[in-house]
Amino acid sequence: MQRTARCLLGVLFLISAFACKNDGDKPRSEPAAEPPSQPAPTAAPQPAPTQPVEAQPAAPEPTTPEEIDAARKNAMLAGKDADVIKYCEMAGIKGLGEGGKGDGQAQLGCALAACRSNQADKAKAWAKGLPKALKDQANKICLASKVVL
Repeated sequence: MQRTARCLLGVLFLISAFACKNDGDKPRSEPAAEPPSQPAPTAAPQPAPTQPVEAQPAAPEPTTPEEIDAARKNAMLAGKDADVIKYCEMAGIKGLGEGGKGDGQAQLGCALAACRSNQADKAKAWAKGLPKALKDQANKICLASKVVL
């Protein structure tokens, strides 16, 4: 192992000595002239302004139960709690104990949106009659928003 290392060092020494000897034999060239200074890059032209989001026409309000349900689900996915509450009210979702439609998942989503919006009365109404597992889940999440169901 040591012999191999010494051989490699010797080879490297000879190569470097040879390379240095050849560099000294060459006449030194004058330093290359600096390239002509280039103008500073200019800022890229700004794209044409697009219509702001507020100026774009709003989507029409849902009217059929299917459209309202889809809008509620989309609002839930987007985290728009105020819209979720609006669509829950439009759909007439009520707690199971209040003669509601009986969709526990929809009620849970409505209750959670109300909790996050600090609307305890609405949250309690939607959480009323939820199955135990869903009610426990709602309680844990609502407590984080300081709303007690």
